[in-house]
Amino acid sequence: MNKHVDDLAEDVRVTNERLGQLETTQLTTGTTLRELQQAQATTNTSLATITTRLDELVQQLADARAGFDYCGDTEQEDPDQPRRPQGPRRVVRHQDDSFAKIKFTIPTFNGKYDPDAYLDWEIAVDQKFACHAVPEQHQVRAATSEFTDFASIWWREHCSTHPTQIPPTWAALKVLMRHRFVPSYYARDMLNKLQRLQQGSKSVEEYFQELQIGMLRCGLVENNDAAMARFLGGPNREIQIVLDYKEYNTITRLFHLACIAEREVQGRQTRTHANSFAGRTTSFKPATKPVAASSSAAPSPPQHHLA
Repeated sequence: MNKHVDDLAEDVRVTNERLGQLETTQLTTGTTLRELQQAQATTNTSLATITTRLDELVQQLADARAGFDYCGDTEQEDPDQPRRPQGPRRVVRHQDDSFAKIKFTIPTFNGKYDPDAYLDWEIAVDQKFACHAVPEQHQVRAATSEFTDFASIWWREHCSTHPTQIPPTWAALKVLMRHRFVPSYYARDMLNKLQRLQQGSKSVEEYFQELQIGMLRCGLVENNDAAMARFLGGPNREIQIVLDYKEYNTITRLFHLACIAEREVQGRQTRTHANSFAGRTTSFKPATKPVAASSSAAPSPPQHHLA
C-alpha cells in the first residue's frame, strides 16, 4: 500500500515537473511571438517609409523631367561674337507627350535696343514653348539661359538689384522685357505705319506678310471684317478693281483672290506691252555703201580739140 502511494506521489511529481516545463515553454513561446510581432511591425514601418521615399523620388524625377528636352545649341548666334562657354545642359523630357521629347533649341537674344529684333525673338520663343508644351515653371529659366551680351548683363543686374521682383512666369518676363527693350511710342508708330502701308512695288504676298508681321509686333488683334478692311486699303488700284467684283468672307479667301487678281493684271500688262511693240513702225533703213570705180573699167575715149 505504501509502495503504491509512493508511486502515485512520484507520478504527481513528474507530472508537475512536466507541467512546469510546459508553462516555461509556453512563456518562452509567447515572448518569442511578441518579439516576432514587434519585428514585423518594425519591418512594415520601414517598408512604408522606403515606399514613401521612393514615391517622393519618382515624383521629383518626373517633375524634373517634365516638359521639355532642352539642348545646348542655339539657332541664332552672331558669328562676330565669341562663343560663350557652355556647361552641360539639363535634359528634361515630358512623360506623356511624345512630341515634347523632341530636342529643340531656343534662339539667343543679345539685348540690342532694336524693338523689331526683340519682338521677333519673343514670337519665336512663344512658338517653341507652345509646340513643345514647356511647363510654365521652366519657361523663364529656359528663356533667360539664352541671353547673351548686354541681355545677360541686364538680367544679372536686374536679379541682383531687384531680388524680390524676379518674374516668376514667361508672361511676366515678357512684360518686363517689353518695358526695357520696346519704347513706349513703338506701338503707336507701328499702327501709323500699318495705316499707311501700301503694296507699291511689292507682290501681294510680300504686302500681306508685312501687314501680318506689323500686326503681330504691335499686338493688334482684329476680327475678320476689320482684317479684310485693313487688307483692302493697300493693294494697287488695278487689283482693287478686280477684287470689287469678287465675293469673299475670310481674310484667307481675300488674299487668295488678290493673288489671282495680281496674276491677271500682270497678264494684261504683258499682252498690252507685246501688242504695242508689235504695232510700232520703224524708220530704220540700212545704209548703202557707195560703189567704188573699178580699176578694170575701160578708159574714156580721148577728147580731140579742133584747132
